[in-house]
Amino acid sequence: MAIICKEAAKEFIKADNNFEIVNTLVQNSDIFLTKKDDIKKIGTSQNRNYQNDLVKEYYKDSKPVSFINSSLPYALESNKVDAIVIDAIKALSIQGKKQSTSLNKDYDTYVLVVSKAFKNSDSYRVFKNVYNKSVLDLKDKNNFKKQLQSYTDKNISKEDMGEFEKWKLKFLPIEN
Repeated sequence: MAIICKEAAKEFIKADNNFEIVNTLVQNSDIFLTKKDDIKKIGTSQNRNYQNDLVKEYYKDSKPVSFINSSLPYALESNKVDAIVIDAIKALSIQGKKQSTSLNKDYDTYVLVVSKAFKNSDSYRVFKNVYNKSVLDLKDKNNFKKQLQSYTDKNISKEDMGEFEKWKLKFLPIEN
């Protein structure tokens, strides 16, 4: 079982038909992080085609440039690109202008991949119930802030929380 980006999930299940994509669990988790007003090149994560689509949708005159995900902040800081598409939570610790990637519509970022055999087990049903309870718990803004502070080891401000609302980050329950 894994929660991974949708592109990786599609490749994984092509390679191993013992697994399936259950459903989307996270939507709108990426943002644009910019340091300049004149944006010509935008760094995206390798093999995340949806990020290239976001660049084309919001910055029609810009070119997406693929990088290993962990090198995106360096690419921005070293002026290899003018902006990056990055996970909203990772972006909290990076300076720059943060903009939503979900102004026009929601998009899927992470999905649940499960072994078909495991999906029929009692353990999966227990996991599903615990996970879905966690999703409900995160809908409470104060709890989400507390969990975000714990995860990032950063003080999350009222402004940060307002940004997350604008970015429309969504955690979705397991349906199947």
